[in-house]
Amino acid sequence: MALNEAQRAHATAGGTLIALLDCCARLGWLSLAFTLHAGWLLSGGVPLPLWLTMTAVVTLGLGVQYLALRLALDARLFRVLYRDGADAAAFDQALAELFGRPAPEEGARPLADRWRGTRRLVRVFVLLCGAQATIWVIALISRAWA
Repeated sequence: MALNEAQRAHATAGGTLIALLDCCARLGWLSLAFTLHAGWLLSGGVPLPLWLTMTAVVTLGLGVQYLALRLALDARLFRVLYRDGADAAAFDQALAELFGRPAPEEGARPLADRWRGTRRLVRVFVLLCGAQATIWVIALISRAWA
């Protein structure tokens, strides 16, 4: 059952969303560790199969790091939006001014749109994290067996 606009506007819903985004930030640190480890392995002489898999780990890691930064920004922005007395229309106006985009014509953007965009970013983030971790583990196991 989907939340309606009033339920999304409730502080508990906002806190839940922000908590999820904070967890994504922690996963971003784990991904950074995988990326740095893979880069360290690539700096030495490694066989071609390991080189290919670790290159994939680094490439996925770069995508994960971008999304982690983006989700961290979203978490901070949602903290502003869910403060007591926050004005969503002024919030949208400020974002439009900062990013050089046209301001919404009809007041504030609905929370449903904001949540939908954030949910899409979280899904891609988790997918890339999972792929990166899987490839990293498989590469290490195959290296240990070689």
